Amino acid sequence: MRFPMRGSCSWRDASMVPRFNVRIWLSRRSRIAAGKEAAGSCLLTTQELDAFNAALANPGAIRFGEVMFPYIALSKEKAWQPGPYEGVELMILHQQKSTGGLVVLRKFKAGFTIPAHTHYDANEWAYILSGEWEESGVAYGTGTLFFAPKGVRHGPHIARTEVISLTVFDGPLTVG
Repeated sequence: MRFPMRGSCSWRDASMVPRFNVRIWLSRRSRIAAGKEAAGSCLLTTQELDAFNAALANPGAIRFGEVMFPYIALSKEKAWQPGPYEGVELMILHQQKSTGGLVVLRKFKAGFTIPAHTHYDANEWAYILSGEWEESGVAYGTGTLFFAPKGVRHGPHIARTEVISLTVFDGPLTVG
């Protein structure tokens, strides 16, 4: 059974694994919906709600002011470096040593075309933060997410204007 929810999650059932952390608003009361308990904007499994309630019952265990993320990247402390193609620059925000995966800001200079290519070792997600990118004759702008599965040829990509994207590779960045 699927349950509608408000907020950034659209649907969730017991068989789905959440892929993103969601914010739970402490000011809203939990409710029971078809055997699941909800708090704020997300439906929670019983185990999730138990963990949430345990944290609320022991406010001393929540340490405000401490860094909650094990890694933080500040782009102002990073430098742009040449990308795999002319007209492309990368700013590596994070590299996962165990997988070779990368999180990068990618800059396509206006007027450049990136030829069709394949990433044999990684899936790719690219989210346009600014600019206009043409793909298969269609222009896409800010707020567009592209996904290219590992081993699938994609492109060419044409930068109509300078494009900045947040791009994630879940394995080494290889281009073929």
